[in-house]
Formats: sequence, structure tokens, C-alpha cells
Amino acid sequence: MIEFIDNLFQFFMSLFCCVLSGVMYWRNRRQPCFLLTCFYGCFALGGLYWTLFLLLFAQTPRTFYVAEIAWLSGYSFLNLLQHTIMDKEEKAFKSRAFWPVLAVSVFLLLFYCTFGDIFSNIVISVMLLPLFWYSVRGLIFLRGFGREKQTARFFHVTILCFVILEHCLWLSSCFWVGDSLTNPYFWFDFLLTAWCPLLLVAVRKAVACGLH
Repeated sequence: MIEFIDNLFQFFMSLFCCVLSGVMYWRNRRQPCFLLTCFYGCFALGGLYWTLFLLLFAQTPRTFYVAEIAWLSGYSFLNLLQHTIMDKEEKAFKSRAFWPVLAVSVFLLLFYCTFGDIFSNIVISVMLLPLFWYSVRGLIFLRGFGREKQTARFFHVTILCFVILEHCLWLSSCFWVGDSLTNPYFWFDFLLTAWCPLLLVAVRKAVACGLH
């Protein structure tokens, strides 16, 4: 029951954010708002499939690919959004922090592959790696700036929180303990639902400050 409530709540939250970001794009015609709308739309479609399956069959889907295609599409739009908001100086910035980020990602990938489908795990890891790297690099790049870059900092922290929550969900799914609130997976998923409007605020601030 808690799995159904979790997915239903997340679907409505992502749909609500999709509508708000769509209105924001209709008003200002800015590319980041369009990409944000696409991200929320894909995220909502993945949640809708999962919610309807639970409602109709009263069990967790054994085939994840329908929802995963929607979520992976959402990752793609989020990657494009992050790349669009970064300025030229940040894009050209080099940092050795890439190697620790890559090492952590590869270690987690190897761990995930021992519990699930190898191909699916590789694809998801590859999609999350740029989000992880660009947010870390962005925060390193912005260390030398003052409050004038606070909005950009907030955006990168928001993306980094998404990556962390996704990995927490992934890790907790490897040790599934049942359909109840004792399962940490649902707490992380509720946090991910609460994160959705935070991204909307971050992008709205970035557009208002003229980051793109």
C-alpha cells in the first residue's frame, strides 16, 4: 500500500511541477524552462506507469523498462538543462575532481551490477555521471566568487541532491525489506518527491538572474 501511495504522490507532484514549468516557459519562452518542462513530463510518465501497474495488478512491475525509458529521457533533459545554464567559463573549467567522481561512480556501478541487470545499470550510471560531475565541478568553480554567483551555486547543489537521492534509492533497492515505512527506500523516494519543486525554484531563479 505504501508503495502505491508513494508513487501516486510523486506522480502528482511531478505533474504539478510540469504544469508550472510549462506556464513559466509560455510566459518567458526561455530554453531552460522548456527543458525543465520536458524533464518533469518524462518523470511524471514514468511515475504514471508504475502507479497504474500497482493499481491494476496490485504488485510491483517485474519489467522496469517502460518506466526506465521515461526516467532516462528525463535524465537527458536534465543534462541538457544543466549544460544550458552553465556559462562559457564554467564549461571550460578543468578540475582533477573528475577522477574521484568517476571512481565513486564506477565503484557504485560494480556494486549495483551484482544485484540487477548489468545493461540497465550501466545505462543509468552513464546518464547520472555527467550530472554528478558538472554539479561538483560547478561548485568547485564557484568557490572563488561571492554572492553574485549564489543562484548558480543553488542550482548545482539542487542537481547534486538529485544525484545523491537517486543513488540512495538505488542502494536501498538492493536491500529491499518490504512494502512498509520501515523500508528506507520509501523515505528516500519521498525526499525525491519533495525535491521536485526545489528544482523548479532553482531554474526560475537562474532564468531571473539571466544565467541563460
